[in-house]
Amino acid sequence: MAPSYRTQAQDSSLVLFWVATALLGIYAVTVLAAAIPLELLQPAWIERVCGSVRGGVSFPLLAVALLLLAAIVNDSPEEPRYLTVIRRLACLIAFGFCLMIPLQTWAGVALLQQINANEQAQLRPYTRALTAIRNADSQDALLQALASIPGSPSNLSGSLKDSLPQVREQLIRQIEPQVSARQTQLGALQSSRLQEGFLRWFKDAVVAFFSAIGFAAIGRFAEDRPTLLSTIIDRRPPIQPLQPSVSLTDRLAAILPRRQPQRPRQPTVPLTARLSDQLIGLFRRSQSQRPRRPEVSVADRLKALLTRRQPQKRQLQNRLEDLMPPDPNDD
Repeated sequence: MAPSYRTQAQDSSLVLFWVATALLGIYAVTVLAAAIPLELLQPAWIERVCGSVRGGVSFPLLAVALLLLAAIVNDSPEEPRYLTVIRRLACLIAFGFCLMIPLQTWAGVALLQQINANEQAQLRPYTRALTAIRNADSQDALLQALASIPGSPSNLSGSLKDSLPQVREQLIRQIEPQVSARQTQLGALQSSRLQEGFLRWFKDAVVAFFSAIGFAAIGRFAEDRPTLLSTIIDRRPPIQPLQPSVSLTDRLAAILPRRQPQRPRQPTVPLTARLSDQLIGLFRRSQSQRPRRPEVSVADRLKALLTRRQPQKRQLQNRLEDLMPPDPNDD
């Protein structure tokens, strides 16, 4: 009977899981072997460990990818616990690779300086002996200077066949070219090491940077959150479109205040005319603000006029009667 699809998925997931575990184990053993014995803060130890971590970085990247694939093949409703822990750890590893860039560069520079200093220390006895031979003013001082050269016998004795200046000049002509050639060789060797070091440090920095990108693409701090690389990319500000270039005259015209167009001058008006216009305007406004009386017909007006004049007529008749003498015929 053929196995079901579910059984095949579980078997494939199990195979992927153990292959990933083997890759992680190989990588861990390699790094631990490079780190033993512990020599913290030593440039040679730091460079050795960083080289081991950086050289085998493809093993953990491939292992975590296989673990993700195993979880997909298994089709589990939730992410396995071990995979959640590994993805959280991948975030820290990404930061670690970013810190490795300056650390391994410092270790490489310090180690190169130590090598150069050791070579200069090996050459220093020859330069000191050459200086002592030049300054020798006696046979004993000259023999003592010769004895200070590395590899020469320490108990030199006897008398000189020639005079001291001649022997000193012969020794200087024999030793000085060798010392100068050695110094030139060391200078060229140090320059070549520095150039090779720059290329190596740049290559190591690029490898560490892309390793950090790989782990950042895998790692995340929670199941409901995006990966570290997605979070970093989404936080970048949007790229603004390029604006057309503006000339200097246009910029100055935009900055400096613009001149207002001059208005045409109005003809001057005499003061009396302006006052009369203002008074007429005030009078018209006051007239317009008065309440309008209701309209009265002509008949009503005549009737009111006659009504007002009747008492006056009576009063006038009474006054005339008082002024006139009494009529005798009335008796």
